[in-house]
Amino acid sequence: MSAERSTFRGNQKIQKMPSSIFDLEYFKKLYSKLVAISNDGARYENENYVLQPNQTEEEFQKMKGETFDLYKVTIIILGSKGERIVSHNENIFDVKNLPDEITQILFDNSLSYRNKVQQNPQNMFRIIYDFTKPSIFDFRTKPSVNINNSSIDISGQNETWVNGVYEQLISSIKERKTKRSWLYANYIYEILMLTLIIPLSILNLHMLSDLLAIPTLNLPSIIEVGLYIYMFILFLWIFRGIFNYSRWLFPYTELQYGIKKTVLAHRVFLFGLITSIIYSLIQAIIKIFINNI
Repeated sequence: MSAERSTFRGNQKIQKMPSSIFDLEYFKKLYSKLVAISNDGARYENENYVLQPNQTEEEFQKMKGETFDLYKVTIIILGSKGERIVSHNENIFDVKNLPDEITQILFDNSLSYRNKVQQNPQNMFRIIYDFTKPSIFDFRTKPSVNINNSSIDISGQNETWVNGVYEQLISSIKERKTKRSWLYANYIYEILMLTLIIPLSILNLHMLSDLLAIPTLNLPSIIEVGLYIYMFILFLWIFRGIFNYSRWLFPYTELQYGIKKTVLAHRVFLFGLITSIIYSLIQAIIKIFINNI
């Protein structure tokens, strides 16, 4: 069979997903939609086939019928404890079948085809929903780097099919787009550092200078300078921790499944922490302003 099949690759669209929130019902509906899309891809592939000299009409029609079986949409679900579930049925998204914590959901219509024919189909897609969270205590990775792998990869011989699939997927994802994209924007960490954190750190050092100016302390100058440097670095590290904590609590791509009460408590805590910091800084600025009148 593989000798009569040929792979063409004329069009491709690859797109990183925007920051979004999904639920299990979305994936059930998506699977049904992808099955119909994949069948269209099989139909377009069949239209490119011609009867070969070494084929009978019966063999030719059989091959075309098998194309639809090969264009099977595969679902792969990964869990945080190493679970790996492979299915071709939307019932896999019933809660009883799922890991406690899902880290990735993948849809691919090329796996069955490739396993049987040892080549890719003419029209294929691979959609990855990455729900992994960045580590709070990862201080080595560049903070502005977004390591989330959620993406759409569509390629095919038929341009109409490729564009149609792309538009349908992007449209459904945009309906679930969040307002937290700014937290993962390029250079957002550096921008916050220059416009907010460093100025606030300097303000905190000014407040520290009032404490060190107490006569009873009578610290040597070198100790004071060392304390200023130490506190400045400490402020920057604290901000980096809060930044990582915020990304951990509000992941780039979120699945509304198995959200524990502890996560909600963490979000309330973060909101309270940021509010208290802002309040304290406003008080400090007002105090400095009044003292200098």
